[in-house]
Amino acid sequence: MFASLYDMVEQKVNIWVVRAVVVVMNVPIIFLALRAPDILQVYLLADLLACATILPVLFGLIKRLNFLHWTDALVGCFGGIIAVGVFGQAYLGNAHDGWRLLLLEGGLYVEDERVLGAFCVAPLGSVVFTFFFAGLRMVVTRLLGRQQYSYINNIAESSDDDEPTTLEKERVSEKPPVTTASLSY
Repeated sequence: MFASLYDMVEQKVNIWVVRAVVVVMNVPIIFLALRAPDILQVYLLADLLACATILPVLFGLIKRLNFLHWTDALVGCFGGIIAVGVFGQAYLGNAHDGWRLLLLEGGLYVEDERVLGAFCVAPLGSVVFTFFFAGLRMVVTRLLGRQQYSYINNIAESSDDDEPTTLEKERVSEKPPVTTASLSY
């Protein structure tokens, strides 16, 4: 967790600040683990969090979505969790019980479909928040006159043409010329 957080801030933050953030992030996790009555509820909560965060993370593997920045994915992950709370508030009718749906205190075996709704809303909310924040970020950077972020893939794909790709041309130009002195018989 520490290494991924340190890489996420592109190693521009002091290492002790990153360590402090990791410690602070573990406090609510320990609190939730102590509060859970059984281990299955902890696994159910982990599944809900994974459901809310997996799609924005996987969007980074799709070439057509190279305009997404890591901040868009991070906002999308938190957005999926917020969407579960908002769904619980709308489904159960009050804010207190709605946000307690994030803890899944009743487990899977409740008399209504609130848990199913939470697991359906979590990935949808994360997708909506990811693309909404990406659009908002693009509009703001365009209004500020800054360059848009776009991941550039430097790996050349094989083509059916007879012409070599630019990566192959660079590789050919990097090879030292063959002389008769370098050949061994």
